[in-house]
Amino acid sequence: GAIKFCNKAIEGVKEKNIQKAHDNICKVENIIVEFQATLDHKYEVAKDFDIIYDYIYRKLVEANMHKDLEVLEEVLSELRDLRDNWKIIMQKAHA
Repeated sequence: GAIKFCNKAIEGVKEKNIQKAHDNICKVENIIVEFQATLDHKYEVAKDFDIIYDYIYRKLVEANMHKDLEVLEEVLSELRDLRDNWKIIMQKAHA
C-alpha cells in the first residue's frame, strides 16, 4: 500500500495536482506510523526499523511541505528496498 500511494503522490506532483499529492503522501505517512506502532521492541532489530521508519516519515513530511518529486522518489526507493528485504526474510523463514 505504501508503495502504491507513494506512486500516486508522485503522479500528483507531476500533474501539479496538489490535493492528490497531499492525500496520497498522508496515506503513506499513516502506513509508516502504523508500522512503527506495531514494532515489537523486545527484539533488537525493532530499533533499526524504528530509525528507518522515522527517517521515511520525516522525508514524507518534507515532500508534502514542498511537493518535492526528488524526495518522493527517494522515499519510493526506500519503500521498495524495505519490501524486497522483507520478501527475502520471509523466504528464509519458510526455508
